[in-house]
Amino acid sequence: MSSLAELRLIEEERVAAERAALVAAEETRRRDIELAQQRQRDQEARRVQADRDAALALEHARVQAEREIRMQAEVAEAGERARHQAVLDEQRLAQEMELRRAEVARKRPTWMVAVTAFAVLASVGSSAFAIDRQRAIDDAVAAKQVSERDRQAARDDARGSRQELEAVQAALKNLENRVTAALVEVKKAQDAKDLAVAAANLRRINAENAAVQDRIDAKAAKDRHDKRIEKVKILDECKHNAFTKKCLE
Repeated sequence: MSSLAELRLIEEERVAAERAALVAAEETRRRDIELAQQRQRDQEARRVQADRDAALALEHARVQAEREIRMQAEVAEAGERARHQAVLDEQRLAQEMELRRAEVARKRPTWMVAVTAFAVLASVGSSAFAIDRQRAIDDAVAAKQVSERDRQAARDDARGSRQELEAVQAALKNLENRVTAALVEVKKAQDAKDLAVAAANLRRINAENAAVQDRIDAKAAKDRHDKRIEKVKILDECKHNAFTKKCLE
């Protein structure tokens, strides 16, 4: 009987061990399934988040590119307004010069009478007066030579300014071509990284474009100032001598 009881006990222990093993295996399988499902959910969540982040980055880059395009258009419009204003200033200055020439022309007969009277007095004047007049003529010739040198220097400056302006305009044309190419790159960008690179390139080109435009505006302002100074000098000379070639033109 004891042997039979021992055998039964051994059998019960074996059955219990097998049942425990089955339960443990089932628990392990269930836990593995849950872990796999959790990993799949995590991967899906990360994929959705990555897609959302990429879409947001792409939209942000597109907004930045559009802002850069608008800024470029505003800069071009401001430059056009400045050029138009420069043309208006030039026209107004030309009109003022024309009015002053007309005023000098109206006063010219009085000057002619004065010169005639002076010539009569000079013809009967003393030799000392003739000497003084000769000195005045020498001074006038010297002043004319200085004026000729000034005009030659002004022409040289104008030639250099024109060459510099042509170089700046060529650089501006090159920048415009680069801006067009950058905009094409922005439109062709397939992802956020490419679009960010294209937008950065566009910002750098726009900065160079703005610098060149500032140089053009500064050069135009300097040229307008130099022209005004030159015309004021001509007017001052006309006040003292209305018969010079510059005043009769």
